[in-house]
Amino acid sequence: MHYGTLLGLVWSVMYVLIFKSIASPMLMSIAFALYIGSPFIAARYAKSFRDKECGGVIKFPQAWTLLFCIYFCATLFSTLSNYIYLNFFDQGSFLLNAYNLLGETIAIPGIEEAAKESLKAVQELMQQMTTGDIVWSQFSNNVMSSLTVPPIIALFIRKTY
Repeated sequence: MHYGTLLGLVWSVMYVLIFKSIASPMLMSIAFALYIGSPFIAARYAKSFRDKECGGVIKFPQAWTLLFCIYFCATLFSTLSNYIYLNFFDQGSFLLNAYNLLGETIAIPGIEEAAKESLKAVQELMQQMTTGDIVWSQFSNNVMSSLTVPPIIALFIRKTY
């Protein structure tokens, strides 16, 4: 849980940066770096656990289980923090900014009609979204990551000698 909470903090910062980055490419770059670095951070935590708690030896099933628990705890923590941020601090600003950005993109001259129709469909979908919809979507994406990424990282973390 300790390592999962730490990874959840990283994810929470990443999501807040994503929510704030609609108008800031710099914040989006930092969020993207955290997104790419997240598996490496999890691997670092697993290596630390392996070296401190397991005497430097951990088999694949143990590494996979540890990483799954880290990812699942991070998922729960980041979901809670995303809900708190979007519901109490952001208060719809993210959705409004994204909606307006899509409107500006649609208004750019020279865009094909098919692209405009697709963007308008996304805009209509965004009008119907709530904070809960965004949080549940992120939760389900993080659960999928919890099932797919840990076995890959565990291949690199395992050490049997």
